[in-house]
Amino acid sequence: MGRPFFLKKRGGLSDANHMAQVCPVCVDSLGPTGNFDHSDKEFLSINTIIPHTEFAYELVCDLAKDK
Repeated sequence: MGRPFFLKKRGGLSDANHMAQVCPVCVDSLGPTGNFDHSDKEFLSINTIIPHTEFAYELVCDLAKDK
């Protein structure tokens, strides 16, 4: 895909932790960056929506090429 890959801290509040128990491959943390998940202070950084959406799209396209 030509994009750099970086680890990022996530709060672990997604449903992926449940899916990982029954699914051999589980991709998580593709959504926008934010903080204070599921609280009245929760927010997301608007400037991360488009790059994360583009990355998710490119990931799906890349995986589909192998089919």
